Amino acid sequence: MWMDLSDLMRDEFIDDFISGELLSTNQMEGVRSTRKETDLAVSSAREVLNGGKTKPLSKTIRFGEFAKLYMKLSRDDNKLPRTLEDLRHIYDQVTQGEITDVDRPDGKLFRSGDEEIIGPHGVVHSGVSGEAHIEALLNGMLEMGSTDRLTGLFSALVVHFVFEYIHPFYDGNGRTGRYLLALYLRQVLTLPTVLSLAKVIADNKGKYYKAFSQAEDTLNCGELTFFVSDMLDFIKLAQNQLIDELLMKNEIDKRAEKLHFQLRLEDNLSHKASEILECVMKQNLFGVNDAVELDTLAQQCKCSKQTVRKYCVELERKGLVSIRTRRPLSFTVSEELRKRMYA
Repeated sequence: MWMDLSDLMRDEFIDDFISGELLSTNQMEGVRSTRKETDLAVSSAREVLNGGKTKPLSKTIRFGEFAKLYMKLSRDDNKLPRTLEDLRHIYDQVTQGEITDVDRPDGKLFRSGDEEIIGPHGVVHSGVSGEAHIEALLNGMLEMGSTDRLTGLFSALVVHFVFEYIHPFYDGNGRTGRYLLALYLRQVLTLPTVLSLAKVIADNKGKYYKAFSQAEDTLNCGELTFFVSDMLDFIKLAQNQLIDELLMKNEIDKRAEKLHFQLRLEDNLSHKASEILECVMKQNLFGVNDAVELDTLAQQCKCSKQTVRKYCVELERKGLVSIRTRRPLSFTVSEELRKRMYA
């Protein structure tokens, strides 16, 4: 079902999921953010990874480095952390610019003091004490994540529990832990499933937190079977929701292709104008934003910006597209075409 989608639609689908992932994990951790901010972080991260931007995202876009980490999950070269330094580097990227001075790690790599999670009725969890102890347990966690004694799926879930149990930082553990979960799951599951899990966890955060507290109960003696079982339920739910969404998007995609074919014949469009119109239509239907920038069109249609401008003028004259913004120059479907698309 995923492969039945067009390349453009898959990219937009990934962008939408990553933006939602950033927003969900921020909300769970009490970090204030807007969908506009996360959308901008995702679009900028994609541009950087495609070679369109050279400035470090952390200096220009809020959550930019966080978005880039998730965007890299779509590539085949994402590597699991092997050392404590790797873990600290991931933490720094995930939390770039979002940690106050008082909450910054004060040890060599991690926190040196104690840390507690306070709930409405008191202490919910006490993190491991002492940086030496933290380092020892994290090394054990890294070994557990690479062992062949557990299947990759189970080890990913166990690693997630152990990281959150250790709680190696004063702030940012939840965001870092859920990114690590996505990174480990990506080794054994498809990207759409991995990215769809975040919303399910956010929608069921009560059950998610309860799974941790049950596993940590003294009488359970560190038994993680029920924790793994609960997390597998979340993955199953995420996949079922994903199937429903893919069915809907595939149906919309087919309708869009049929309408695009009709327009090409009705307006006697050239091949390149037709290709550009298809990109604008699909951006409007499936994109995080309903307009597409000139630079993006040129990249997607493999032609110069001057050529795209020329054909967009033709499409505008035929009443099919309109200019959304002039700086940067972006295009969307005309109001008349929008009515036909959503009829």
